[in-house]
Amino acid sequence: MLYLLDANILITAANTYYGITRVPEFWSWLEHQGSSGYIKIPLEIYEEVLEGRKEGDELLDWVKRDAIRKTLLFDEASNADLVRKVVREG
Repeated sequence: MLYLLDANILITAANTYYGITRVPEFWSWLEHQGSSGYIKIPLEIYEEVLEGRKEGDELLDWVKRDAIRKTLLFDEASNADLVRKVVREG
């Protein structure tokens, strides 16, 4: 099963309990799950995280790393019919 992460998951984790320097194991685990194909970040969400940047933002530094981008970015085009179905049916 593939899980897609939303921006709020990354932002909340980085800003609260799982700060990148506070709990690096969590972020390593995300990277591992991404490289294993279990977790991905849709391009639109990735771009949303990039747009929310602030000075000294550890999340931005982490997500911009080449290794993270390569392992976590979900670069598959979306299927409009499937998106509508998910929105309609959950």
